[in-house]
Amino acid sequence: MANIQKKIHCWDLNIKVTEIKSDLAKEINRKIKNKFKTLKNGAEFYSNQINKSEAHLKNILSWICKGKTKQYKYPYKNQQAGIPILDIITIANDLGINKHKIERNLISIRKSNSHIKIYFPRFPIKITPIASCLLLHYYCDGSHENWCQSIKKHPLNRQRYFQRIENLLGEVRNWNSKKHQEIYTPLIIYKILEKLFGVEKNSFTNIKLPEKFLNLKKEILIGALVAIISDEGHICKEHYEIRIAQKNKETIEFFHAICEKLSYDISQIKKEKSGIYSFKIRSLGLLRFHVDLINLNKKYDNILDLGDKQKFFENKIKIIKNKIEKENLKQPRGHGEKLFKTDFEILKHFKTPITKRELSKITIQSINTLHHRKGRLKNFGLIKVIGWRNKESILEITNKGKEVLEENYNKY
Repeated sequence: MANIQKKIHCWDLNIKVTEIKSDLAKEINRKIKNKFKTLKNGAEFYSNQINKSEAHLKNILSWICKGKTKQYKYPYKNQQAGIPILDIITIANDLGINKHKIERNLISIRKSNSHIKIYFPRFPIKITPIASCLLLHYYCDGSHENWCQSIKKHPLNRQRYFQRIENLLGEVRNWNSKKHQEIYTPLIIYKILEKLFGVEKNSFTNIKLPEKFLNLKKEILIGALVAIISDEGHICKEHYEIRIAQKNKETIEFFHAICEKLSYDISQIKKEKSGIYSFKIRSLGLLRFHVDLINLNKKYDNILDLGDKQKFFENKIKIIKNKIEKENLKQPRGHGEKLFKTDFEILKHFKTPITKRELSKITIQSINTLHHRKGRLKNFGLIKVIGWRNKESILEITNKGKEVLEENYNKY
């Protein structure tokens, strides 16, 4: 099995260069003229050394003259010829140009057997949370036989997918199937991820990443979990948990191992009646994941969220926090219902007589919201009406309310 790579350079891949930046093209042009008198002589010399075909000679000559290779017209698409990156580095070395300079000045590249190009590639490409997120997207719902295919039905999920690719690789022209919501992107994306993470060839149907994957940095594993929850996770409506399910047992064990490595509170894997394997990330695990996700997105401009599930996830986190706060607060006796933390925060404002409208200005909450909170506090016997001002009741805290505030002094 291949090892995990720290970074990938352009010369580590089987790619063709279709265009370079004009400044570098002019430098190559000048050096070839100095060495061979004419550009054609230089092109013939390198063509004989590398590839003696007439087509290759024309490509090299076009690249030397203009910094980009020839464009061929077909009935249904335009195909731009490219020169293998190793051939370009061979020419550059002979002219005394460092290969890292070539890498920094690439405008567009493509895989040898693909006409889809990547513009302004971000070499060297390193292992990041974006890379692990894309890798797991392809594991969850993608394929790699001839294209990188991923199914993203929601527009926000498609947008995030494109943003992640551009953040990792550069500008990519995607073909979008509106009928099936399938996104096709260049196969080179998977090849880069395959090389970075040491994925075995043709292992997408059977997940087999190196064991060292689980020893990568925490943020890399969080990036992977973002893709897992986005594609395979279900945020339960009735319970405070996320359910992750898969038909493949080895796959679900891999997902489970990622959560264990992150020390999240999770259940054991179980086989359901339908034959699907699943496990759940419990409420405390979700709270930790939420904090980790916020910290991670500060570094990556919020492109590592859960897409269309993010809003539902945020609402679920609020419910979990309120539930925990209510359990931790000492509640007034004699009531089955519990007060929220925000109720206690408002209660402290009744230490001096105040109306609902005056309270609204202090707390910046609507009259309607305060009406419900006032009613709840009054039912608990924590506040009372002591008079009227401008046709509004004046409210003040009771002795029972003062006792409740004292008990929860450090909790709000």
